[in-house]
Amino acid sequence: MNDSPRVIRSRNSNRVKTFNWYFLVSIALIIFSVLYGIAYVYLRFNKSSDNPARLSQEESNIQSFPPCIEDINFTDLDEALKVPTAPCNLALPGASLNNLPSEIGKLVNLRKLDLHTNNLTSFPNEIKNLVNLSDIDLGDNKFKSFPIELTQLLTLTKIEIGFNEINSLPAEIGNFVNLKLLASNKNKITQLPPEISKLANLEFLELSNNLLSSLPTELANLSKLNELHLAGNNFSQFPVEILKLTNLETINLKNNKISDIPSEINQLTKLRELYLDGNPIPSEVKEKIKMLLPNTNITFRFDSNNGVSKSVYKARITFHNALQG
Repeated sequence: MNDSPRVIRSRNSNRVKTFNWYFLVSIALIIFSVLYGIAYVYLRFNKSSDNPARLSQEESNIQSFPPCIEDINFTDLDEALKVPTAPCNLALPGASLNNLPSEIGKLVNLRKLDLHTNNLTSFPNEIKNLVNLSDIDLGDNKFKSFPIELTQLLTLTKIEIGFNEINSLPAEIGNFVNLKLLASNKNKITQLPPEISKLANLEFLELSNNLLSSLPTELANLSKLNELHLAGNNFSQFPVEILKLTNLETINLKNNKISDIPSEINQLTKLRELYLDGNPIPSEVKEKIKMLLPNTNITFRFDSNNGVSKSVYKARITFHNALQG
């Protein structure tokens, strides 16, 4: 049965009304999007107009993303990359990784990256996109040099890169102005660059079991340093640069070749622990040190273990992290 002309006109009228409604909604959404974009650009530039350096940094780095999920510790890289803005923490220890894909740079919200006990020797350049990364563990890999790509990540506060084969730290190490913990023990480092003095916020420095025999004078600028580990190196004399680090609470010089300690060590009034085990220190010098540092726990025991096991090292780092909250 055919519809009457009146019914047909009614249906056509409804279609026109529906079309008009969708059209108006679409126009409204477009106008809203344009206005929102204008407002965002205005506020962003207005907020940064008094600080060109900040504006430049914001333009060069992508930093505004949906929040990551702090309660989930991602343990699979492929799963993490499915929703790249979701991971705050990615833990891939002992995953037999020989390299990282360039897609790692998509994890823009990542704050903590644990890659210890793998076979890594380098990083893709895209690692620089992890502009929110604060904590990275690269211990027990195959690095022969410090990965220079990391020096672009100025947000880093903790770097663990012990148990590798690194023979030097680059001058760019000074870029890490927010760094609080640097652990590069059990490597082959022979000297430190003067630029290490730029680590103004460094509190914990672990360089045990390297090939150091001296320290740069610039080390004295690390005014916030409270824990220094230099065990198992080649020091034949007490490094006097340490004497200017007046906030030190722990000094570890076990298993070196030190036979005397300067009297000026009493300037370190906050020193609570001094480890001198395994050094050829005469009895009279030991007594002198005890008198100079009456409130310090000093150990002189012979220590045949010229090194720190991975388990002890990790326990010490974990304890320090717990203290730092």
